[in-house]
Amino acid sequence: MINYLFEVTLAMGVCYAIYALWLRNETFFQLNRWYLLGTPAICLLVPLCDFSMLGDSPNQEPTAMVLDPIVVTVQQLEQSLEEIVVTPVATTSTLSIQSILLWIYGIVAIGLLLRFGFGLWQIFRLARRSRIVKHGQYFLAYTDQIHLPFSFFNFLFWSEKIDFPKEEQEKILEHELSHIRGGHSIDVLLLELLCVFLWCSPFIFLYKKSLRNVHEYLADAAVLRDTPTQYYGRLLLKQFQSGSQIALAHHFFHSQLKNRIIMMTKNKSSHRARLKYLAIIPALLLMTFILSSKNMLSGISDHSEELALFDGDFDKEKVRQQLVKAISYYNNENTALHQEKAFKSIAELTTQLTTQYPDHVNEIVQMTKGIASDLKVPITFTWAEGAARLVRTHDHASSNDAGEQIFKVVEEMPQFPGCEQISNADERKTCAQRALLKHIYSNIKYPVKARDNDIEGVVLLNFIVREDGMISNLNIKKDIGGGCGEEVLRVARLMPQWIPGKQKGEPVAVEFNLPVKFRLDGESKTIIVKDKNTADDLADMEVFQVVEEMPRFPGCEDIADKAARDQCARKKMLEFIYGTLTYPKAAKEANIEGMTVVRFVVDKEGNIVNPEMIRSIGGGTDEVVLETVLKMNEMEERWIPGKQKGKAVNVVYNLPVKFKLVDDTPTEAQVEAPVTKPVENTLQLNKFDLYPNPSAGKINIDLELPEAGAILAITDMNGKLVHQQKLSAQQMKITDLDVSSAAAGPLFINILHKGKSFTYKAILQK
Repeated sequence: MINYLFEVTLAMGVCYAIYALWLRNETFFQLNRWYLLGTPAICLLVPLCDFSMLGDSPNQEPTAMVLDPIVVTVQQLEQSLEEIVVTPVATTSTLSIQSILLWIYGIVAIGLLLRFGFGLWQIFRLARRSRIVKHGQYFLAYTDQIHLPFSFFNFLFWSEKIDFPKEEQEKILEHELSHIRGGHSIDVLLLELLCVFLWCSPFIFLYKKSLRNVHEYLADAAVLRDTPTQYYGRLLLKQFQSGSQIALAHHFFHSQLKNRIIMMTKNKSSHRARLKYLAIIPALLLMTFILSSKNMLSGISDHSEELALFDGDFDKEKVRQQLVKAISYYNNENTALHQEKAFKSIAELTTQLTTQYPDHVNEIVQMTKGIASDLKVPITFTWAEGAARLVRTHDHASSNDAGEQIFKVVEEMPQFPGCEQISNADERKTCAQRALLKHIYSNIKYPVKARDNDIEGVVLLNFIVREDGMISNLNIKKDIGGGCGEEVLRVARLMPQWIPGKQKGEPVAVEFNLPVKFRLDGESKTIIVKDKNTADDLADMEVFQVVEEMPRFPGCEDIADKAARDQCARKKMLEFIYGTLTYPKAAKEANIEGMTVVRFVVDKEGNIVNPEMIRSIGGGTDEVVLETVLKMNEMEERWIPGKQKGKAVNVVYNLPVKFKLVDDTPTEAQVEAPVTKPVENTLQLNKFDLYPNPSAGKINIDLELPEAGAILAITDMNGKLVHQQKLSAQQMKITDLDVSSAAAGPLFINILHKGKSFTYKAILQK
């Protein structure tokens, strides 16, 4: 947004400079009027123009390898549990400079919009209080207030408090009628609205002032057709006075009196002078080209300036910020040429980082993978000769080299990655097909437009797996509309690097056709997998998204009220998750945070089956989330299965788990006992009991220490120190300890003694 406003301002500056230096003194008033109205509109479009050109994908024959069909069904609102926040430390948030500037821009724009509305209200209020007389195509509004004559659309406001000689009245009337007939009020409103949107550009106000002058020149010219110039000039000088003026109206006694008299006495411009207006064409073309070229190279230029920021010791947070900024440029660019520039910029950045900080290569790799996963940017790291190398997981452009042979069928077909460790060829093929299905189902969504318009059918995607396993030449050969083709392309571009196909032992390029079927299945939506070989675990299983009675976590079946029972089950589940889930060490060390989502099925017997990560951030978070979910099957009681029409059915759940890293710098109140970050238990207690857990606001603690003198400190999930005290005895019972001031969620009870610590996690519910 800020870049766009800057580029619009730059373009308007060029256009206004041409007017001020070359066109302003010409007597082509109507041409100047359209120039001042048209060029701001063109300047709004200039930054949006793009001169980059993409070649069309070469046509491929329809006999390419066809993968097993994938069926995508509309997903109703799935049962999603509360967001689980796993936080080892407290969090802080900061506003970026760009956010602050956008806030300032919005506040000023709203203020100007209110000012604009107030100006309209002034005119409407004056009209309601006036005596209005219709004269042909305009209305003469006589007011009882002292003000200068002015016009607004087809209303001419005239003060009965000011008396003009009859002959002067006729000239003033003719002047204002010229404004009305010319529709000048529309011009004023358009420029006022542009001033609201482009208030940060000084040129819009110059445009506004110049257009007002041109309006007056046009009205003066209309009067001078049957009035001597000297007489009219003396009239303006005689009647020039101050008075109450309304910003949106046209006033006869305009303040730019000197300019008006100069233009009245100026000789008419020659017809040849009209050629000056053609200067705007090359100026706009040059400006468009410059701004387009700037956008094409913005990723590289921005990063080249930022590389100098990495002087000195390794700063994890600074490195992460720069990686986020660099990788996000890839998604901001919408053409293959731009993305190529952005990719090279990211590669330069990661190469410098891994070269400059060889002892932190693993951290940089993990951070980049996590950021790319969060932002859905198709890049990843591979290792070559002990160094990190950035590669793209797809290629948008059609980049076949001349003469390159593209195979339809080869001895060893390409395979989706993830199953290379399987030695049996058939099992490896089945595993690869299942991994491809999982990738598609985990990422694809039924487009809203297609769903709303009941669009169903098969989208056929054609692509090439190149010799290095990269995906290229993505092309929709058959589309059904409604955004389905675009959605298939989006998901395909997220595919990782494949295992390339081989012919006579050599890797070769192979063409594929992938049919994706979009189908609407009525009220009860199911996950449909046509090929049992690719999904044996889901074969013949009807899985519901929403049912009459949803599954529940066990332990609350003695509660009769349904709402209270569901609430209790949700609390029990949260307590289980908080007591089981831990922040992976690798994720903490690599500074990885973000949202993961695990999907699982609660089957008819209450078992957790088919858990899979549908959103990942890496760093071992997938493993701990899946492990936590699978531990539910080890409980003494199984889940209470969902029911549809009184019968137990299989139901899908989505469980979002958010991992958040926050600042662990101790505050002044935490210096004595820095407990904002839970640590491994190194202090062994003879006894520790906390109840109730979860708690509604007060807790009881029964503990036995190795010796007296320890410190008890309690913090909430935001790192706020809720309670702190010294434990003077070895055995203590602390009753009715008030922790209601803490944020709802996990509480960390920390006991520190002689450099050792004990940490216990409780749940506060509000």
